[in-house]
Amino acid sequence: IDPKEGGSVDSYLNRNKIAVRASDVDPSSADIILVDGADASLARLPHQVLMRTVAALPGDERFGHLPDDVDEDYLSALTGFFTDMDMMGWLDRPVTYTPLQLCSIYAGVIGANACAAALLDRLRCGQGREIHASRIAGGLSAIGALCLKQRGLPPHLDPVPAIYKSTADILAKRRGIEPSELDAYKQAAISDPAKQAWLFQRLYPFMAPYKCSDGEWILPMATFNRRLATGYCAYLGFADDVSAFGIVDRDPYDPASAPFDDRNLALPIGFNFPSSCKVAELFEAKFLQKTALEWEAELEAAGLPCAVIQTWEAWMRDPDARAARIFAEVGGEVQLGRAAWVKSAGEYPDLQPMVDGAAAVARDRAAPPPAATAPPRQRPLEGYVICDFANVIAGPACGRMLAELGAIVYKLGPGVPQHGPMVMMVWQAELHQGKHSIILDAKKVEAREVIQRAIKAADVVLVNKMDNQLVSLGLNREALDVANRKAIPRQPQATAAPRLHLGCTSAAP
Repeated sequence: IDPKEGGSVDSYLNRNKIAVRASDVDPSSADIILVDGADASLARLPHQVLMRTVAALPGDERFGHLPDDVDEDYLSALTGFFTDMDMMGWLDRPVTYTPLQLCSIYAGVIGANACAAALLDRLRCGQGREIHASRIAGGLSAIGALCLKQRGLPPHLDPVPAIYKSTADILAKRRGIEPSELDAYKQAAISDPAKQAWLFQRLYPFMAPYKCSDGEWILPMATFNRRLATGYCAYLGFADDVSAFGIVDRDPYDPASAPFDDRNLALPIGFNFPSSCKVAELFEAKFLQKTALEWEAELEAAGLPCAVIQTWEAWMRDPDARAARIFAEVGGEVQLGRAAWVKSAGEYPDLQPMVDGAAAVARDRAAPPPAATAPPRQRPLEGYVICDFANVIAGPACGRMLAELGAIVYKLGPGVPQHGPMVMMVWQAELHQGKHSIILDAKKVEAREVIQRAIKAADVVLVNKMDNQLVSLGLNREALDVANRKAIPRQPQATAAPRLHLGCTSAAP
């Protein structure tokens, strides 16, 4: 029921829906009712789930005065999207505008998950809930892991930040460059995009774009990962050059490695300036030897993540993106495809544009209250168990959301991670809230036994590994069917889940 038809994204947001007028439907027939803010036109029956999208949560003394439909740019400015997310913002660029409506998008995703959890709990207790999805909280949940800072960490675990706010921040963390030299590079980068790309490569050599022989750009990605950084050096054939320059490969979690923190492949964004320049020069020369597409295919086949940098229009035409259904034809219009796939559901039907269903509405089709009579839980997922083997952001964020909704979440991770302290000490502090941590060495028999016991108790298994890694860890579907058939595996992927079955040639993780 949408009284504000005609918005620029209605064809996307309303697909697969049935359009009706409010006067043509009895709201008592609904399981879930979605409303804007304090809209009181639809009352919730005891068995129904009512979700309100609001600017701030009820009782918020600081921001509760904001109207629930406050402009998205206001919330983006408020939560830090314009000021805290630009990695080169220190180039006299204190504000970087983005039109992405991320506060509302995240509020919608979080609210949808809460509604699904409420429906699941209704099977136990027969009662619905009222849910408030805050746009401010949604925006902060998106930006939080990337912008939080920690104090009081031991020096060897105090990570180099990924985002600098000023020249002074760079000079404090990146040794081997004089203030006057950095200022000269800065002024050149401000006036010349090519010089900015050059400087970005020298500050972040393992995550910067490089020009290839065809003039296109390739983006390698080994920002925080020891295995990937060493893998790139070995595969591209300059591991000896890197070593001869004094760059080492040492465990960053060992205090004895602290003297090498500014030239340690396990900390790829923390290099001193001469070391990062050396690696950037090696990357630069190597990538000029082949086309961007050739490098993408070759490196992905070697298990090294990278991507050709494309425009949005080129990405929409990309055959792999189409085969993976990241994009889909909907009513003659190219739109984003589905974001999640349930493998056991088989082949999904094509997405459809919204249809007029007024004639098919049954006004008296009231949904009977469920027969379940168990007492309601304070949070809807209480009693469910999640095993979280995921890392970085997407998987851990999923586990945190399930924990916030009441599930018991066990975070199982290695004692010596491949990811650096930025990921494990800062991002994870925000993304592992409410979880129970289990640190183990999966190569040991005792650890494998712990993993199997956790899996047998699990309702959901979160893991963002490659398919071959799932097999080695015993977390693939076939192994789960033996250990715990009821467990639901959730595997975040770079491309859509059905890619391997639809002729997609990409080997991206």
